[in-house]
Amino acid sequence: MTDASLVTRAAGGDRQAWRQLVQHLSDIPWGVARALGLSSEDAGQVVTVTWLRLVDRLDRFVAEEEVAPFVAATAFRETTRLASVLRLVRSGARHAARADGPDAARAKEGNGDRDRLLYLAYLRLPARSRLLLRLVVSGRLHYREISDALAMPIGSIGPTRQRGFHALRKALEGTGGSSP
Repeated sequence: MTDASLVTRAAGGDRQAWRQLVQHLSDIPWGVARALGLSSEDAGQVVTVTWLRLVDRLDRFVAEEEVAPFVAATAFRETTRLASVLRLVRSGARHAARADGPDAARAKEGNGDRDRLLYLAYLRLPARSRLLLRLVVSGRLHYREISDALAMPIGSIGPTRQRGFHALRKALEGTGGSSP
């Protein structure tokens, strides 16, 4: 069966055709993401977003030759987007680590338990919420850039941020810690 016929059937709601299409093309997004240096976990995110983008456009493909290039181009675009976000997050983490020198440690005395509880609550957030909070709190990006980097509507950033902060506040209150 050709990719074009699988796409046509999948666009019509045929779940078996969708499974076959994904199985047939799955090496492409995985290969792109891994070849560009992403970890397996990060590559999995790229693959998921690639399939979501394909689902959004299933009804637009008319030729078999269009499907695989679309998957490859989407995987490349999502890989480079995620890699740039990860670089930004890592550079922010390195910056924060430098700010954790001996003077910073003394300034934090007495806050260790609260900080540990806050960090544990942060780790319980979904990965996307953690990443969003890190990007917003870093103050380095405008909402438009965050929207592009995370492929989320700009109008979702504020409410998602608020839910994340609310979850952190609730976790601290539930453990007897004070709100941040």
